[in-house]
Amino acid sequence: MKASLIAALAVAALPTLAGAQYVYGPAVTRYGYSCADRDASLHDRGMWLDSRKRDIDRDAASLADELRNLDNSNVAAVANYNARSAEHNRRVADLNAGVAQYNADMQDMVQGCNYRYYAPRDRDVIIWERSAIR
Repeated sequence: MKASLIAALAVAALPTLAGAQYVYGPAVTRYGYSCADRDASLHDRGMWLDSRKRDIDRDAASLADELRNLDNSNVAAVANYNARSAEHNRRVADLNAGVAQYNADMQDMVQGCNYRYYAPRDRDVIIWERSAIR
């Protein structure tokens, strides 16, 4: 009799216990979600810009080697080098424009999202809260 009473009480308490949810840190506002998304997006864009910079640096080293070995009397070789150098300079200008925009966006994000201390752990809280919502 006692066992069945305990089992009945346990079954009756299950919906109450199922509704209880462990809260991991402070609740994150919708604005906090926006800031975390912007931060992640800017991080990805920064990584992409870094990879483009490595490619451009590798091309610059190749151009420097080519210039050292260039026969200045060969008009076709000089024209080919100048064309490659101009393309390289265009890519550098595009990268610089992208970095300037990245820096402006980063400054905007920091000013807009600096309403409280922002820790990388906040991203974990957001991921956890989003998974609990679904």
